Amino acid sequence: LILLFSAGCKYNDVEINDVKNVKPGKTSSKEIVINAEVEVVNPNNYKIKIKKYDLDIKINGREFILSDDNPDIKVPAKYHGYIPISLTLKKRGKGVFSFDTLLLFAEVLKSGSVNLEAHGYVKAGVFIFSKSIDVNEKRALKF
Repeated sequence: LILLFSAGCKYNDVEINDVKNVKPGKTSSKEIVINAEVEVVNPNNYKIKIKKYDLDIKINGREFILSDDNPDIKVPAKYHGYIPISLTLKKRGKGVFSFDTLLLFAEVLKSGSVNLEAHGYVKAGVFIFSKSIDVNEKRALKF
């Protein structure tokens, strides 16, 4: 029965195409919440829930950590559109209000763009099944 169910549930990769409306949210000395809208394409016949993510992030060469053990992100079945997300960014080794981080934000605001690198994994699932997806991305984002 499991083999039949598995064979009938073909998985296609979910794509992330664009990020827009990036805005800072609640901030403390240890973390910055970033709110954004992410364009997602889910070609599958079932909704996918992001169960966990743990990523090392570089923003213009500065290192941050992006992780959540219980994000509330759901991608509907056969979906192509924008999903609002809220991400918590932490600075590796320092608080987020270090001089280096403030310089980074000034640099990003002045240029209107950012060079982003992400390495780590995202755990996604359907029903009781889950899959860990390796992430190795480099992108230049404009906003």
